[in-house]
Amino acid sequence: MHVATPSPCQLHDHVAQFYEDEAALADRVTAFLTAGITAGERLLMLLTPARRRDVLDRLEAWGLDTAAAEASGQLVVHDAETLLEAIMDGDMPDEARFNRHVLAEVEAATPRPTRAFGELVDVLCARGQSRAAVRLEALWHAACGRLPLTLLCGYALHHFRKPGGSEAFAAVCELHSWVVPVGEFSALPPACQLREVARLQQEVVHLRQERERTEQTLEAVQSLCSEVLAELVDRTQHDGPTNHRYAQQRLVEQLDDEPDRLALRAALCEALPRGEFELYFRPRICAVRGQVVAVSAQPRWYSACFGVMEPSHWMAAVEAAGQVGAISRWVLDGACEHAQAWLEAGVELRVAVQVVTADLLDGEFAERVAAALTTGGLPGEMLELELTEDVLMHAPARAETTLARLKTLGVHLSVAEFGRGHSILGHLDRFPVDAIKLPASFVEGCLDSPHHQAIIRSVVMLAHRLGIRVIASGVATRGQADYLREQGCDCLEGPLWSRMEYRGTAADEARGSPP
Repeated sequence: MHVATPSPCQLHDHVAQFYEDEAALADRVTAFLTAGITAGERLLMLLTPARRRDVLDRLEAWGLDTAAAEASGQLVVHDAETLLEAIMDGDMPDEARFNRHVLAEVEAATPRPTRAFGELVDVLCARGQSRAAVRLEALWHAACGRLPLTLLCGYALHHFRKPGGSEAFAAVCELHSWVVPVGEFSALPPACQLREVARLQQEVVHLRQERERTEQTLEAVQSLCSEVLAELVDRTQHDGPTNHRYAQQRLVEQLDDEPDRLALRAALCEALPRGEFELYFRPRICAVRGQVVAVSAQPRWYSACFGVMEPSHWMAAVEAAGQVGAISRWVLDGACEHAQAWLEAGVELRVAVQVVTADLLDGEFAERVAAALTTGGLPGEMLELELTEDVLMHAPARAETTLARLKTLGVHLSVAEFGRGHSILGHLDRFPVDAIKLPASFVEGCLDSPHHQAIIRSVVMLAHRLGIRVIASGVATRGQADYLREQGCDCLEGPLWSRMEYRGTAADEARGSPP
């Protein structure tokens, strides 16, 4: 299968190909590479596993014996993600590592020209590391200028929908000698016109996204109106005509409050794909030694419309939008990757992740946790799952089965907000719980409320007799910390240590230092 190249690429050209359709990109890459074969150039491909087989199949269909080409050194293929690990220093590519692991091969082949297609920058953009992608493009651009190298980089257009996408898009365009927009361009206009076409295509993507969001909001409003009308009719039938006006007024007030909730729900539908969530970690302190022994991972939403929001402000909207499962998986995967990165750096910190009812009732939750541990390479004992009493008592029999399967993985289990929901005191022997957490409302009055003091003493005594650790949450003052330590609490966490909070990046960027 011969695919006509859309335009001839000259030696030292550095070309960016924007795309929306995977098959169209594969066609363009094949055309680019086969032109190099025809010219007798050496091929270098830095591919993700998902695209490797597709591109090699297309080259074989064109007539290239890829196995023989690899054996002779005419074709060199590297895994893009593995290569990224080799050239990255933290969150940014290192020039010395880039030269050693990538450019050394090109220089060794000189004077024979090399034609390369790379997905390194596309992978970085997919991870939300647009600054790193721009930095890597600068290294590539300099290399194309001084070496016999022609390079094609592919960029999925949707990467630039994220916050800061416009700036990253402009920087990417400026670091290429040619920019090829989405679509067919048999005769390329000047580079400045191509950049403008690509910019307009990016705006079209944004407009399409806004239209979809508006349609979702309208559907939600229509659904709400139907619900309000049905409830109004039902109340009128049951309460009689005398209460009709009261019921109508109450429902109108409900409807007036709904637009903000609808806008919040609509924004949440695309928040995760846009990379607007970040993990942050709150330290847990050993009450005796004063050292950080664990961290609690929670998502924070950096919304372009609503600002920075804690989970308590949007969790109800997430449930209404049906996004709980996706966000929970993202938090779990990211927490495991961070903990493993710290473990590799020689820091053992157990990471705690909150579990919602939908997770625990999911028959595959234990398998999902096992997969997250395996993918992140994290030992089970370094993960703690936090559940509330309400979650456990929603379906005790199913919870008991799921928790037993989780314990076989070595995972630690704790009960948060102990004493605020449906009491599990009569069920503690059913659940393999390692720790319970005193709620902040109890801790707040621990210095001046005899009632709260009696509760804290009783809970600590009972838990220790059962071999269960006690964690006090919401600790805000040194006085509270001292009192809780004297009462036998094992660990403390709260605003007192807020300066030690660690803000992580997206889950697949977990390479930073622990708090």
